[in-house]
Amino acid sequence: DVVVHDTKAPVFSAVEHLTFEATSPSGAIGTYGLPTATDIVDGDRPVTCSPASGSTFGLGPSNVTCSASDTRGNEATTGFNVTVKDTIAPVIAEHAVVTAEATGADGALVSYSLPSVSDAVSTNLVASCTPVSGTQFALGTTAVKCDAVDGAGNEAAQTSFNVIVADTTAPIIINANTDKVVEATSAAGATVSFVKLIATDAVDPNVQVTCSSESGSVFALGTTTVTCGANDASGNVATPVSFKVTVQDTTAPALSGVSGNLIAEATSAAGAAVTFALPTATDLVDGTVAVTCSEASGSTFALGSTTVTCSATDAAKNTSSASFDVKVQDRTAPTLAGLIDVS
Repeated sequence: DVVVHDTKAPVFSAVEHLTFEATSPSGAIGTYGLPTATDIVDGDRPVTCSPASGSTFGLGPSNVTCSASDTRGNEATTGFNVTVKDTIAPVIAEHAVVTAEATGADGALVSYSLPSVSDAVSTNLVASCTPVSGTQFALGTTAVKCDAVDGAGNEAAQTSFNVIVADTTAPIIINANTDKVVEATSAAGATVSFVKLIATDAVDPNVQVTCSSESGSVFALGTTTVTCGANDASGNVATPVSFKVTVQDTTAPALSGVSGNLIAEATSAAGAAVTFALPTATDLVDGTVAVTCSEASGSTFALGSTTVTCSATDAAKNTSSASFDVKVQDRTAPTLAGLIDVS
């Protein structure tokens, strides 16, 4: 008898190794087409592979084993590698502009939150940024640059955001002058001095206070409002302060040349005509001021004592006065007339 045996296993078609991009920390779902297996007796045979197509493959290489058998139990196996790689870089989220108020001439300490980093595979990634949060930032705009690397060494595209340190706080005038009332020293008014005002500023150490009228200048008669202000180098304007300077004229004119007491001999029953020098008056503000006397020089003064009062009034209604006495007396004996000598 002739016995024909089938001892040959099916034959697999060529297989290719596969590579997939990771889509999560678990790896990636890998789908593949089954290889074919052909038997010289049975023809095409069913193929089974493990892990099956559509399974999740972890990061790195994994081996897929496929098998096929004919109806006589001859079995063939083949295999291929499935490699899951992470080649996609993480992405750094956009970061908003950070603004801070300057606390000194060198800027401010600025803290900021790190931008978030997303990656398909690596979790809890943290961006690395410079200058680092919590350090000193100078006045103006500073670019902060951020980087990130995932577990596979993929580097994110560098991002940046701006930290702006600005000076928006106005200086403060820390002292003040009270209202002043001074006496005029001339027709122009009076020279008035007042305390120099000082301003402080967090950033600008050299803020100067300027006033609408300077200390030591001449202030006119009347009331002048002095307003003082200050600006820092960033253009911030301090709240102005003001005070009033009042120059007044309360000083009366000064009389000079006032006559002393006068004694005159009566020249008639009416008394006597008496002349005297008219006093003069000068005023700090008005200069020469007219003088008037209660009795005019050259007028007739009655027998007895008469008080003459002379006064001068300036434009501010300040009046000064002085007086002297004119005494008219009769010390002349009568003259006898019509006498006849007797011998």
